Amino acid sequence: LNILSMDEVNNPVKRMWVIKSPQEYIDNVHQLENVASKFNSDLQFTTLDFTSMYDGIPHRELIYELHAAVDLAANIAARKLRCNDLRKLRILHSGKWSTTDQCKGGWTVKTLKDNITISVENSYILYHGETYRQTIGIGMGNNDGPGQANLFLHMKERRYVNTMVETHSREIIETKFFNFAY
Repeated sequence: LNILSMDEVNNPVKRMWVIKSPQEYIDNVHQLENVASKFNSDLQFTTLDFTSMYDGIPHRELIYELHAAVDLAANIAARKLRCNDLRKLRILHSGKWSTTDQCKGGWTVKTLKDNITISVENSYILYHGETYRQTIGIGMGNNDGPGQANLFLHMKERRYVNTMVETHSREIIETKFFNFAY
């Protein structure tokens, strides 16, 4: 998530919905007043609660979006590391990216994606003494559940914003729509 958000820092049209802190949220809301007055119009601010969404995401769609996020992050890392062969990329336990030329540890992109699939497809719960395999949704309580949720929504938001930019001009997006920056 960090490499995806840092790649957005200088992008005028944000594709990342995650914010760092409550203070960043407050600061951005205060900026909304300036945006509304600039266009002499009413500005509608909407928030959404996604608490019931997470348990309804089909696993196939979740895996697809998580794999797409890994591919995107790998391409950003490859560009920064000047690595032309994605098979040489490794993500280390620290979360940093490296290449096989720099280290021998870490996971390949394929191994990371394989483990994401295993994690999503093998979430179990114990209910009244019975064990059940979760077949839809993100396993709440799993260590990687919040990260999966953030990446899933990031990829959905990214596609939505990209479609908006393709449909409208970038200038319209920058002036008429407000997106939080991470």
